[in-house]
Order: sequence, then C-alpha cells, then structure tokens
Amino acid sequence: MTPSGNLTKSGLLYEGNYTEWYERVKAIFEVHNGSYLLHDTAYVHRDRGKTTPYAKLITAQVGPTLLLRLANTRKRFDDPECFDHPAKILSDLRTLAKPFRFNDLPPELRNRVYGLHFQQSQEVLFCIPNTRNGIIPHSKERDTTLRNLLLVSRLVKEEAVPVMWSCRKFCYEWWRGGPNMTGAESTLKQWALKDLGENVRHVRHLRVRVPRSKEKAYVLITLDLKRGLATETPSWFTKNRRTAWKTHIAEVEEERKTLSLKGEALILAFLRKPGLWATMG
Repeated sequence: MTPSGNLTKSGLLYEGNYTEWYERVKAIFEVHNGSYLLHDTAYVHRDRGKTTPYAKLITAQVGPTLLLRLANTRKRFDDPECFDHPAKILSDLRTLAKPFRFNDLPPELRNRVYGLHFQQSQEVLFCIPNTRNGIIPHSKERDTTLRNLLLVSRLVKEEAVPVMWSCRKFCYEWWRGGPNMTGAESTLKQWALKDLGENVRHVRHLRVRVPRSKEKAYVLITLDLKRGLATETPSWFTKNRRTAWKTHIAEVEEERKTLSLKGEALILAFLRKPGLWATMG
C-alpha cells in the first residue's frame, strides 16, 4: 500500500496530495472488493444500494476543509435517501484538491475577499487619552484570528492592510478637558500622527464622543469614496450648529476631491473647526 500523503501523517486528503491519497484509497477498495466502482459510473444505475457505503469509505479519508467544500458540490452522504457514486466523488475531489491559485484572481476580486474576511468582526478601536502622561493608548476589541491573513504572503499583506483599516471603526473619547473638551483637537491630531500614521488614509469611520451629562453623544464622520463624506450629529446640537457643521463637512468634501484626499479628510474635518463639536454651547 502506498504511504499516506506527504502533507499529512493521517493520510487524509488535503490540497496538493491527491496522487498519493488516491493510491491509498484504491488499496482500500481492493480490500473491500470494490475496485470496479472507481471507474464504472454506469454501475450506479444497476444497484444504487451498494454505492453509498463505498462513497462513505472515500469521504472518511478526506480532510475537513475539502469535505466541507465537497458538501457544497455533492449530496449529503449521511442522509440515507441521498447517495453518490465513488467515481463521481473522486472526480470532484481531483479538482478540489488542486491548490487554489488565489493570486491569479483579479485584484478587484481579491479585495472583495479581504473585505468579506475582515467584516466578520465588527472591530472597534477606542482611543482614550491617558491622564497621567499624555500617552494615547488603544482599547481594542478584535478577533486576532482575522489578522492571521496578513501572514500569508507579502503580496497579501500589502493588499489586505488597507482593507483591514477601512473596516475598522474608530471611536475617539476625550475627558481630560471637562465638558468643553479643552485641547481635544490637539490631542486628536497627535493621535492621528502617532497612532494612525500613514494608515490614516485608509480610515473610513471615525466618531468622537462628546461628554454631555450621562448621554453617549457622538459626532460621526464616514467616508465612501463614491459618495463622499457623510456625518451624524448628537440630538442636542442646535439647529444652527447642525447646519454649520454640515456646511463645514461639505467644504471639507470639496477640498478632499481637489487634493485627492481619503481618510485624512476625516481628521481634517474635526481639526478645522473644533468649536463646532468640542464645546457644549
């Protein structure tokens, strides 16, 4: 009998070891007098009841990842009313076991895959200034397993990092200056320069928490590269302040288009006129 595949000591089928694995399965079928089923697809029409046990022999030798993908293309084998032919299963596995050439996909499709990957976790980063030494640490809520994608290759990391940052939602909270948020804009600038750095251009969602009694009031700015900047303001904003803020956002959006800015525009909007959001008046 041929030894199990080179990629796994268990002998299960994974991507890349189909040839060695097939020799092992063929030996198992010989022991059970079912070698003819590996090639005779017409036999299924003569005696369906004998094919299901052999089909299960095959699936028992398939790794969990490929087995899940196989379930999406063939019928379920644990259902007594469903069956499939060994030769057809092997034909599917021969294709599924080939290494998937992800880098051959168009960049647009790869970016969609990255986006779906990082959107699995609604990651929020809370940026809260430290009252002792002025350092601005992050309080992070994240699924660290999602970041493992960045370890695949240099190309994947270069393409996925911008998508990862664009999927993050940042919440900036300021309490040091009291109700009027004295100095909030300067600390926000420091946070953007030191913590975000060059990744600031990928930011698409930023909200600043405005302290007002016990209310959780936020000023939110988001960026869609097709639709531009959008904003939401607290309910306690006066009509004049809300109008002035939206006018300000429209001006920043025009500047963003002129200078081809991206995430930098979110920071710029908060820094330009802090009096509109950093005071309670």
